[in-house]
Amino acid sequence: MKRSIVMVLATATSAVMAATMTTGVAARPAQAPAEAAPAARGDAAPAASTLLDTGLEDPLTHPGTFAEPPEEVRPRTRWWWGETLTPERTRAEVDSLHEAGFGGFEVAFDADEWATQEQRDNLRVAVDRANELGMSVDVTLGAAWPIRTPNTGAGTGLSQTELIYGRADVAGGSTFDGPLPRPFDDPENEKQGRVVGVSAARVLERHEPARLLPEEQQPRFGNPIAGPERSTVLDPDSLVDLTDEVEGDALTWTAPEGDWIVFAYWARDAEESVMNHFYAESARAAGEYLVENEIGPENVEALRQAGGALFEDSLEHSAVSLYWSPDMAEQFKERRGYSPTKYLPLMYEHGMTNYWVPGPADEPVPDFDTPDADGEKVRDDYYTTITDLYVDAHMLAFQDWADGFGMDFKNQVAYGLPLEPVRSARELAQDGGRVESESFNSGDRIPWDQEDNPLWRYSLDHQRTLVGGAHQGGATRISTELGAQYFKTYEFNLADYKGFMDKEWAAGITLPFLHGYQYDTGEDRWPGTTRFGDVTAESWNDDFPQHQHWPGLTDYWARGTYVLEAGTPRTDVAVYRDGFLTTTARGRNPLRDEYGAPRKLYDTAPLEREGYSVQYLDPQGIVDEAAGRRGVLFPGSSSYRALVLDTEDITEESAQALVSQARRGLHVVVVGDAPSRASSLEGGDVADRRVRRNMDRLLGMDTVMQVATPAEVASALEGAGVVPRVAMDDSPVLTQARQTAETDYYYLYNPSTDAVEVTPSFASVGAPSTMDLADGSITPLGQFSQADGRTTVPLRLDGLGSAVIAFDRDAQPGPHVTSTDEVLDVRVTGDGLVLRATRSGVHEVALADGSTTRAVVDEPAAPYAGIGPRSWDLSLDRSGPEGVEDVALSLPNGFLQDWRDIEGLQDAAGVATYTGTFSAPSELFAEGAGAYLSLGEVHGSVKVRLNGELVAPDSVAGRQVDVSSLLVEGENELSIELASTLRNAVTAINGTSARTQAQGLLGPVQLIPYASTPLG
Repeated sequence: MKRSIVMVLATATSAVMAATMTTGVAARPAQAPAEAAPAARGDAAPAASTLLDTGLEDPLTHPGTFAEPPEEVRPRTRWWWGETLTPERTRAEVDSLHEAGFGGFEVAFDADEWATQEQRDNLRVAVDRANELGMSVDVTLGAAWPIRTPNTGAGTGLSQTELIYGRADVAGGSTFDGPLPRPFDDPENEKQGRVVGVSAARVLERHEPARLLPEEQQPRFGNPIAGPERSTVLDPDSLVDLTDEVEGDALTWTAPEGDWIVFAYWARDAEESVMNHFYAESARAAGEYLVENEIGPENVEALRQAGGALFEDSLEHSAVSLYWSPDMAEQFKERRGYSPTKYLPLMYEHGMTNYWVPGPADEPVPDFDTPDADGEKVRDDYYTTITDLYVDAHMLAFQDWADGFGMDFKNQVAYGLPLEPVRSARELAQDGGRVESESFNSGDRIPWDQEDNPLWRYSLDHQRTLVGGAHQGGATRISTELGAQYFKTYEFNLADYKGFMDKEWAAGITLPFLHGYQYDTGEDRWPGTTRFGDVTAESWNDDFPQHQHWPGLTDYWARGTYVLEAGTPRTDVAVYRDGFLTTTARGRNPLRDEYGAPRKLYDTAPLEREGYSVQYLDPQGIVDEAAGRRGVLFPGSSSYRALVLDTEDITEESAQALVSQARRGLHVVVVGDAPSRASSLEGGDVADRRVRRNMDRLLGMDTVMQVATPAEVASALEGAGVVPRVAMDDSPVLTQARQTAETDYYYLYNPSTDAVEVTPSFASVGAPSTMDLADGSITPLGQFSQADGRTTVPLRLDGLGSAVIAFDRDAQPGPHVTSTDEVLDVRVTGDGLVLRATRSGVHEVALADGSTTRAVVDEPAAPYAGIGPRSWDLSLDRSGPEGVEDVALSLPNGFLQDWRDIEGLQDAAGVATYTGTFSAPSELFAEGAGAYLSLGEVHGSVKVRLNGELVAPDSVAGRQVDVSSLLVEGENELSIELASTLRNAVTAINGTSARTQAQGLLGPVQLIPYASTPLG
């Protein structure tokens, strides 16, 4: 039985409150594997799925809450603190973030002003003000990332440890007699390694060994050791543990016949002085330090009231060789069933324990291997063990500790290192912790579309790996550190952030944490302090011109978060995967360099194009108790109805569980040959035979299909009757599904820059509506058809566009169109159905009552090109070191230009107001007539007013807005407030870069008339 570690916050009545943890092995009891039953055909259908209690009101049935979302679902922002902290400025900044529409903030400390009384006092000021405003407060643990504290640094025995080896060749029959071989990369042992074991192995095939690169050849990022081109092959039957033969620091040992190597294993502090993520004592000590010196015992109660999370930032650290801990050997033996010492040579793959771990199919050559699969099994056991310890001795320990505060532990889980991410995310979520992704490390870049961004596919895989684990663990909130980018400082428009989040919603991410706001003392050199200089975006403050336009976007985000977090997530297909997640936060530009573009995890595009939603499932996930035993995997959350199996090996327990699940109704698609061996060394040949026997049984079941390639999986599932929740026909559109007790929600996203027309078939009936995230409106759908428990809805999605469709399952559909000759804009009004169009046409329309009609749309009132303003006045509140300067210009003949092409504005930044007038013809006021406003090309955030009235709440241009109710006959005044970025001004004034970017309103600004006709 595996013991468990619990980290608890000790209660105390004194002014000093300390965090304490019990010591011991950090592991929860292993889940029992699913019980295998004889293969059978025609078993009962899978059990029904259940719903999570999300604690949120149903958005569709609470339209007022959807229109004005609560603080709970509003976006957050990271808030970097500087060296100078004052209560007055702190309160003012919290107020500014609240006014911008953020529902909370995440404090990130400055290393020079951390763990001091001033820092703790300022934290209390921020928390108290947040509590007054109803905002949440997250606190980053430590002043850097990942967690590092003085009492877990180098020399404490609690810092991150690595295990390197020394080696000596010994001929058969000769005797090794002398000091143990020193580390091959540190022959003088200047890094003060400590011997933890000695072994020997007979060589079957010798090749060039790993070597330390000369200093001038060592990469800035990556491993200083060059691995071999080919592995030296060892005889697995010869491996021997010699640790008990060591006396002092010497060994006397005579080699049997053959060619031998003696190994000594040296544990030492890794180069970065971070805490040891695989050692429970390190977590205990770090917690003690953080509560006393960063949080402050006197702040605990106020922080608890704020209801945020204690957060560990990016998991960026490395080991030159193997990750290690003082109790690693004991932990390995207890968890894997055998002592690791004699197998240690087989574990070395130089580069695998470096941040960043190589991507799929790029794993380095092991230093040593075996002629059979044993070497690979040993390495799999090692990676499984360090994942065990990362989960149990680190994440769950910190979650238990945070729970003592009445808070949660939030973690950017497992990426960049050789740790299994799905399981890590799932177990953190199961324990009540929060899972966070990161747009930068996952690979989101500008542009966001899949055609022009080589990282697009990998970023989708990365994000939905963590999302899948979190969903399996019962979480509905998965946050993202949103918007960090190399070489984009002062260049981000609000539209860029919107583009990132629209795409990440499609992966299942729900809540943005903006990266980020910088504490502004009010005395910093214009335009304020930057956290990462002129390299990594973005260090916002309230002097940024677009700061005042945040509410339009934060409202939009809050509504999207609300929809995605209010219901239980549902996903169609799980892909079995036993692997790691690399990172794309690398020193080169991955948009121009394949060096930075990892391979996709699996070819899921054929599934997606037919509408299947996809996530990943790890080996332990199949046997997790929450996976269920009734043919639907994780029926309380994801409810996967099918699993794709494409692997050479599998855990014995997973193979057994798959047989049980398939017998009970789970559809399994085996791609290529079925797995033929166990992935762990424990069990040996017996385990391999059991895997093969279970795979034979699996392939004989009616619910199991075998195909040659991933491209055939979708057709196999369709043939088996596994229909996607949102079925489509060769479409790029991605979907997310959520379910409440009353409503089914679907988020649809077009990742292409081209508009698409699709006719998705939803696995829902009832009354469908569209939910507009931009303005909070809810509108009944006017065109759809229903049959056999499904609803088909013709839709048009703009390039990179999205939509939310909601079904009130208990409501009866109102009057609607069931079919037409094309996708039409059918409106449901108080007077019945109305067809609206911007061009004339004749359409055959079938109605839900069984009747048909011929709809004739007359030519709209004006040419399709529109009738916008012909001349503009421009006034600019220009931002700069001297403050705000008013600039007035005239743009005759309606000639809109990039500011870089306008005399006097080439290096300008600020908030401009474009004002123009136009005459609206009487035809626009005829029965059924109206007009949309289109701004054309826009570089900046906007607020648009027509005749003094706000046209829409949007701060990001792009959609056409109906302005018919604001038009007046005769002269109309159009006012467009546009806020730029700071890039061009910073380039001109600070000279840190030569970069410039387009700014301003380029248009064409148009009114696009429409006509409408009643139906039926």
